Formats: sequence, C-alpha cells, structure tokens
Amino acid sequence: MAETIHFGEEFRKALSEYYSLKSVTEGAYNNALNAEFNGSDMVYVYEVATSPVNNYNKKQDPSTGSRFGTPTEVGDYRYAFKLTQDISFDRTVDRGNNDAQFFIKKAGAIMKAYTDKEIRPFKEKYRLKKWCTEAGIHTALAAAPGKSTIAEQIIDLHTAMIEEGVPDDSGTLFIPRAYLKVLKLSTEWVELDSLGGKSIPNGKIKMFDGLVVKPVPTRFFPDDCYFAIFAKDSIIAPEKINLMRGIKDSENMDGDRFQFRGKFDAFVLPSLCAGAAVACKKDSVTPTPSVSISSGKATVTDSSSGVVYYTLDGSDPRYASAEAKVYSSAVTVAPGDIFRCCAKADGKYMSAATKDVIT
Repeated sequence: MAETIHFGEEFRKALSEYYSLKSVTEGAYNNALNAEFNGSDMVYVYEVATSPVNNYNKKQDPSTGSRFGTPTEVGDYRYAFKLTQDISFDRTVDRGNNDAQFFIKKAGAIMKAYTDKEIRPFKEKYRLKKWCTEAGIHTALAAAPGKSTIAEQIIDLHTAMIEEGVPDDSGTLFIPRAYLKVLKLSTEWVELDSLGGKSIPNGKIKMFDGLVVKPVPTRFFPDDCYFAIFAKDSIIAPEKINLMRGIKDSENMDGDRFQFRGKFDAFVLPSLCAGAAVACKKDSVTPTPSVSISSGKATVTDSSSGVVYYTLDGSDPRYASAEAKVYSSAVTVAPGDIFRCCAKADGKYMSAATKDVIT
C-alpha cells in the first residue's frame, strides 16, 4: 500500500537555503516587506503614502486652526501582485531501500539536482527579465559598451537613479559575464591601478561606483540588455512552495515517487521604480509621448510610437493596470488632476511616464 510523506518545514527551509547559496539574484531584492499572501496566487504589498510637507505657520490662530497645517490621515498604497509562474514535476525512482529516512534523503538529493539544473536557471532568467521589463528607467545605448565607454555608461545609469532620489549606496550592478570582461579591461580600470587593486582582488570586481557587482551568466540575461542596476527595496520576488511530498510504493509502479509544486514571480514596486534601471540596446525602448496642456484639455501630441496609457490621479500608468486608460483623443482635465501617460509597444520596453500637475 502506498505511503505518502509530506516533508516538513525544516526540510523545505533547508532546500530554500540551498537555493539561496547558489542563486545570483537571491539577496538582491527585499524579502522583508510589509506583505501578505491571499490564497495561493495573490500577494499584497503595503507602503505608506506620503504627501508634501508644509511650512509651519506662526501667524495661525490656534483657536481656528493648526499651525502645523491641516491634519490628514496617513494612508497607504496597496499593490496587488499575481503570481503567474506555477512550476512542478513528478518523478519516479525504482524500488530501493524502504527505510523512510533513506527515502527522505533520496528526495533531498532529487530536489537539489532539480534546483541546480532546472529550477534555479529558470527562476534566475525569469526574475531578471521581469525586473528589466518593469524597470522605471530604460536607457537605450547607441552601441554596445566597449572598453572606452562601459565605465561611464554604468556611472551615467547610476546617476540617473540617484537624481530620482534613489540612495547611492543601495544598488547591485547585474552584469553579464560577456560585459564583465569588457569592464575589467576598460580604460578606467587599466589606468587606475590603485583603485583596481582594491576593487578587483584576484581579478574579481566586487564594487563599482558604490554598487555591489553581481556577475551573471550571459545566458541568464535578457538578450536586449547590456547591464542593469537594482536597488534592493525596489524589487521583490515572492514565492511559495505549494506541495512537496514523497509517495513510497506508489501504485502502478515498482518504486517510489516524488512530487513538487511551487509558485513564484518577480515585480518592480511602482512607487520605487526608479530603483530599477537598465541599459538597453538601441531602438529597444518606446519613445516617451509628448503632452500639451491647454484650455482644460490634455493632448498627446506624439503617439505614433505605441499605445498610450494615461491616468488622472497621479498613479503611474506603466503599472496602474486598473486605473490606466487607453488614450484616443484629448482628455478633459481639472485643477488638482495629475495627468500622467506612457507608451507601450510590442517587442519594446515601455517608455518613461510623463507628469503634468493641473493648476
């Protein structure tokens, strides 16, 4: 008769730690967010919604109002993300030792083998592609990075993030090994021996422009990207193991069976999207639409690059799937509205988002 063994939390934790040791993306994202799972497919992330500060008003009569400004309730943003990746396998093993402890060890060996050869490469490529796709900054380079240009291009991309308010010491540079070689041979590193000696011990670049350098197998990286910088708080990679069990003496076979099912995904947080920046190939980024505000109308004057999406509440149309509407003609706007729009085209990265506050 078949015996089903459901592996406990310690077993799952051990496998998760084993994956983390091998992963190139693990540790680069925030896994300590204020988040909650709802069912098996949805994860909700909460962030405090801030608003501009005001000047302290010494002349305000306390009996008629607050000198600190009008009291307002502190709200929050709730982002809903759906886990779309649902992976599984069902493998059999010929009859062997019937000892339950041996069976568990055998299951662990199977899981580690699949983690190394199937699950980890699949997840790494998916995470990097998703983070690159949803990044808040896409910079199209005129040509592939070379020895004389790559250092400056990395610094320029990092600077663009800092200008958007991203802390300058919170990022990780993900770079394919094909371009890591270019960086090692770049003009700046060859000439600055003292700096190179500290940052490239044994030929390994550990830090560059305040960024942790994470070499990535070239096959894991999106084909249309040269390198990417991700701030830890800007990206997430929720996952959960739905099923992990072994079946001894499984029916219809002379042996044992091991089954696994897990769900995962990767996202960029909309309010922190500037913390995800990518250097892309030429013509791979959709141009940003031009907007004209006049006589109570918001008009997109150049929408030939793709489908234009807009919002009026200030939310980012690149990520606000529920609030964003497809632009077709001039939009009526009123004081207090915040008109934002972006363009999306098949086969290209989305454009930057415009922002016009209606006064």
